Amino acid sequence: MKAIILSNVYKNRIMKSFQMLASIQQGIGFINCLMIGDEKFVFDDCGGFYYTNNIRPTIKGMYRPIITNPYSRLEIDRETVDILYNKNELTRVSLENLSNLVYKIHTEPEFSVAILVILEASSIRSLLIIPSSFAVIVEQLSDIRRH
Repeated sequence: MKAIILSNVYKNRIMKSFQMLASIQQGIGFINCLMIGDEKFVFDDCGGFYYTNNIRPTIKGMYRPIITNPYSRLEIDRETVDILYNKNELTRVSLENLSNLVYKIHTEPEFSVAILVILEASSIRSLLIIPSSFAVIVEQLSDIRRH
């Protein structure tokens, strides 16, 4: 009986770890507009590992929420780029900000869904789907904000 209890505790701990890893994956995917998927290898501290190919496919979005290199954006004119770059108004994402984003994704399912819809809608690159998806996201985020 102890082996079953320990096994269930271990499985529960692993499942919570997978949920947190998925939140980290989603947060980094949102920032980079590339959420890696397809396969997952997880190694534990006892030398064991877990493999699955039963996860969502890789999502490559086109909406980039954070720009740290304005020279890489062709749609921004050179004069504006020089102003932004020289004023140091473009900052990197701090570890604290990333942690807050991942925590919010992990603890608020509605926020997590909104982030996934942003990634998926912008990966489709359809002028019909993107505007309606973003309208749904804005409505969903405003509902979250009200509560």
